[in-house]
Amino acid sequence: MSIISKNLAFLRKKNKLTQAEISRSIDVPQSTYASWEYDKAEPNVAAIIQICEIFGVNINDFLKKNIKTGEPELHSGTVNDPVSLYSAKPKKNQKTEDKDALIAAQQITIEALRHALSLAQEQISFLKKSPF
Repeated sequence: MSIISKNLAFLRKKNKLTQAEISRSIDVPQSTYASWEYDKAEPNVAAIIQICEIFGVNINDFLKKNIKTGEPELHSGTVNDPVSLYSAKPKKNQKTEDKDALIAAQQITIEALRHALSLAQEQISFLKKSPF
């Protein structure tokens, strides 16, 4: 089970919410939310941001720690800053789960960077149109 699915299930149950209630609050089908919680798929960055806001959880903690225990989920030797994480390479003797976690974190980092770039471009466009 991935750290994301573990954290989703824990936070939902801790807050006594149903999958349907959370899925409505982030505007996704209940089946989509369930697929995240059962580790069949992963939420996109926008959904992760919404989920973290709903539960008042830091995004880095949500992606890297077991929220229930507070323990880091990625094993020692993995990189914690997004730019380094993006360029990190799995080691030959690294466990498959560790490699999968690194790849998933890299994919989320790429999507987050794309989202941030898109927001920055929108702000630049808005500022160019604003009469100062």
